[in-house]
Amino acid sequence: MDEHATDDVRATTRARLSKDLETAIRLIFETEEFKASLPKVTKRPRTAVEEADDYANEVEYEAALASLGSGEGLKFVKTNVRKLFAEIEAKCDAIKTSGRMHIEVESKFVEGEVYQSFSMRTTGFSMQVLWRQLYSGTDRDASLLVAEFEGLLIFPSEVGKKMYLNEPEKLKVTTYLHTCHDIPISAGPRKTQI
Repeated sequence: MDEHATDDVRATTRARLSKDLETAIRLIFETEEFKASLPKVTKRPRTAVEEADDYANEVEYEAALASLGSGEGLKFVKTNVRKLFAEIEAKCDAIKTSGRMHIEVESKFVEGEVYQSFSMRTTGFSMQVLWRQLYSGTDRDASLLVAEFEGLLIFPSEVGKKMYLNEPEKLKVTTYLHTCHDIPISAGPRKTQI
């Protein structure tokens, strides 16, 4: 490159050389010869302790799944929903305390109602987490819904006291099912648990 080249020419040349170098290195790394030169990673056999832990986890999962339809199982699920709401509120409080954002929250958990809710809102955005249990005494068709809105939601305690000039736009609703009535127990633990 000419030593009197302009900054634009230097930048363009530097970018082209960097791209050429990256392409050359990528070609080397993708060759079979290079891949063959890498040390082989061998998977060690599982130990008896690991096998026993997996078996104990599976037995524990099956027992927990079997208990979901009982009164104790429902109490366990509701306790975890309350814990989830409390954890979300703690995260919102931490954000408020840090001064990064003002968030308003409200939790409504009334035993026997179809919906238990946790609502939060901040400038221009709201979110609602709902535990929906259609039938008392059973977890059939129960679910956790997470709804995101553009705009401010009216909290349950504000219904009748406030009204919308522009209703918030529902952006997304995600539904999490906690029950496995239609899934065989042998399918193993689910990743999403309430």
